[in-house]
Amino acid sequence: EQEPTVRVLVADDDPINQLLIRRILEKYGYSVTTVDSGQAAIDQARSHRFEVILMDGQMPEMDGLEAMRLIRELQKDSAFSSRIIALTGLSMAGDRERFLQAGFDDYLTKPVESEKLLKTLRNHK
Repeated sequence: EQEPTVRVLVADDDPINQLLIRRILEKYGYSVTTVDSGQAAIDQARSHRFEVILMDGQMPEMDGLEAMRLIRELQKDSAFSSRIIALTGLSMAGDRERFLQAGFDDYLTKPVESEKLLKTLRNHK
């Protein structure tokens, strides 16, 4: 019996990152939607269910942190909630803890390694 397709929203303002992540995930059967801003991520999360949201920490206008908080707010009264994973170029000491304390479910640094990305998604099924 085939597992249901896991829907992933990728919010990243860098089209190359979007493409790389899409290629990796689609190769392994994930359904991928990409957006380039925090506001677009919120709009998508409002109208579609995504099991996982990969959220760039730094985007113009609205950063990933604010977008994550607003998506959590949208989903708080729902039986459904997305796993939201921070994607960030920041990899200084303490960054992981900061993102997790802020409410992200997990944290990945860019450039994303396919093995690490797939392992992280499997952990959040």
